Amino acid sequence: MRKLTAVDLFCGAGGLTEGFKQAGVDVRACLDIWSPAVETHRRNHPATEVFQADILQFESSDLPECDVLIGSPPCTEFSYANRGGHGDLGLGMQFVLRFLRFVHEKQPKYWIMENVPRLLQSLPSRVSLRRLGVPEDGFLEIPIRRILNSADYGVPQKRLRLMSGRFPVPEPTHSWAEGLGSFENLRPWVSVKHVVGLLPDPLGEADPRQTAHDPCYDLSLPEPKLTDHFMDTRLNQEEIEINRKSKTDHSWYGRMAFPDPLDRPARTVMATQTGISRETLVIEWKFQGRSCYRRPTIRECASFQSFPISYQFWGSTAQTRYKLVGNAVPPLLASALARGILSKEGLSVPAIPAVSDSVVECPPPVSLEHVFGGKRKHKYPDNRKFRDHLPGSKAHGVRVDFANSITSPAGEDDESLEVRWEARLIAGSGKTVYSVSPGLTLTLGQLAIWSNTSGEIARVDRLITALETDVRPRLPDAETLQEAWAGRAPRSTPTPPLLLRWAARVVDESFPAAGFGETMLNILPPFPTIGRESIPARAIAQLLALSYIADTVNRGGRKETLQTLFKSALSSGAAGRSRRRSVLAGVTN
Repeated sequence: MRKLTAVDLFCGAGGLTEGFKQAGVDVRACLDIWSPAVETHRRNHPATEVFQADILQFESSDLPECDVLIGSPPCTEFSYANRGGHGDLGLGMQFVLRFLRFVHEKQPKYWIMENVPRLLQSLPSRVSLRRLGVPEDGFLEIPIRRILNSADYGVPQKRLRLMSGRFPVPEPTHSWAEGLGSFENLRPWVSVKHVVGLLPDPLGEADPRQTAHDPCYDLSLPEPKLTDHFMDTRLNQEEIEINRKSKTDHSWYGRMAFPDPLDRPARTVMATQTGISRETLVIEWKFQGRSCYRRPTIRECASFQSFPISYQFWGSTAQTRYKLVGNAVPPLLASALARGILSKEGLSVPAIPAVSDSVVECPPPVSLEHVFGGKRKHKYPDNRKFRDHLPGSKAHGVRVDFANSITSPAGEDDESLEVRWEARLIAGSGKTVYSVSPGLTLTLGQLAIWSNTSGEIARVDRLITALETDVRPRLPDAETLQEAWAGRAPRSTPTPPLLLRWAARVVDESFPAAGFGETMLNILPPFPTIGRESIPARAIAQLLALSYIADTVNRGGRKETLQTLFKSALSSGAAGRSRRRSVLAGVTN
């Protein structure tokens, strides 16, 4: 019987190839430039010829003829996860257009290009041949541009991807359980709970007497053959706090769940899975009878992507293997696309996916750097940047940030970095945003005037006392705080996120949101312009707390107490009001 043939461009770890092979398609060749992807593809698909090359320098004539041309040009520049959606779209389109040129030159009967949904904004339904670098008139038609949800095809992950090309769009096989009343013939989406519940506990050890069952296929392996799974992926307390805040209280992105829900498919599996990344999946777990939070293992992420547990990833580090997995196309989605083409061609469609049921060779184990006590490992650059807002400070279009500013004196090396910390008041949104750093004196002056006129001097006094007695004794100097943020200081050294939590606590005690979130304070000169006449008094209290912390760490301590400065500000404010009254009285007389 005739077999359908395919060629896979930008093949990566082989998700498209694996899915097409599961459907019985002969993937004759593939191409990628990244060495770990090429090795992973070769070891899992030894019968497929692999070209390691830059596709921009590669000629389509060097590839075999095929019925289907498939591929996944790099999506990083189109992704909203890349620099907030400010990637280099021109660079991204360069690879897309190269793929389309190969389509024009190879003239396959079917072709499929996978990418992130955002590409739809830049990809028309027809592209001129001259834009593809072909010196002739005409167009390449793109008849299908459809966003598909991987979860609709049995993948335990809600991954939306744009599929463009010429191919039959496969009918979904799965649906969200709550909608089954209208889709009785569809199976429910596969949940995170199904995956983590079927695989062994990764915080334990592989038991030679036990069998690991694949969450996506009728496949089992002895636990010692289950690679990239038995590893400690728990988050330490610092990672938990940073991750939780980045998901539930981010300075400008929307809210996400923490931890991730288990009763539905996973969110999109990303190429980066670190303890503090906002995009990292976080699972609530039990370890030795106690609750903890952890990341998914490499193997769990591979199962969320619907790779068989027999599929091996070859990379020298854990992060390389996470990247191999996160960048891939889910094989079950690829298999659904292949089955649709087979059906349209009148060819036999296998009822059961063809997957390898054994592991010939296991890649060397990799470990994760993980610290629960003692000293931090040097995991970050010395000049690591920090910027985050005080918890609870986002209200009425303003927020209060804490940030570092790092410079290297001319002619000096990285050992001579100069670090300063500052509090910033951010006001506005969109294109009209004010960012000011008024400093301790001006901020205290605003709060002194407000407290004197509103009868709240005692309240401000309580805040100042808490800052001086509870926070100040524990503050490091600016350089030590930077070392803690870079992972070089002992774990007992406070980090910037911890200082934010301390500041939030003392402000909440003196200026609770329930009583002062709506109490407005008029902004008076010489305070910098922020595009509005008033802001919540609580915001100025928050700015004072961070300004005091920044001033103290930058000075390496303070000789003059905040109480002294406050009394001076109260006196200055009273004198100013007295002068204004005298002037007004003179004008009246």
